Amino acid sequence: MGRAGQLQLFSSSLVDAHNRFRQQHGAAPLICSSSLSRKAQQWAEALVGMRALKSSGMDYGENLWYRQATTGQKVAEAWYSENTKYNFSTPGFQSGSGNFTQMVWKSSLQMGIGLAQDGDGLFIVVAFFDPAGNITNQGYFEKNVQAPATRGLSIKLP
Repeated sequence: MGRAGQLQLFSSSLVDAHNRFRQQHGAAPLICSSSLSRKAQQWAEALVGMRALKSSGMDYGENLWYRQATTGQKVAEAWYSENTKYNFSTPGFQSGSGNFTQMVWKSSLQMGIGLAQDGDGLFIVVAFFDPAGNITNQGYFEKNVQAPATRGLSIKLP
């Protein structure tokens, strides 16, 4: 499989995983945007060239990943695992949970994915989200980051 095929497979896996997690939090599925993906790809390649991990400064929500080879599912699981650092009873920006909150941010509708690799097996993944999430204006977290839906009802019997 060529580079384009690998990127397509990785992107599909990452978007699908995002959408499964988003569904648990009452957020609509993200659409993978080809124009946003081109921008994310350019930024991923720039980061590999710099051998650095930093925000692009663009007006998109942004999640980054820096590791050895992996799958889209594993990247999504790592970002989602930050949910343990988010307290739903006190909504707002909370340190260590930004990748998670961007993933499930209800107002974000599109996602673009970039994946770049250096010669040593280092992968950098860039995910851009539009509209951006993690906006700290009053009430934005309450509207956009919902607790996961409960699975089934439990009834106590006497």
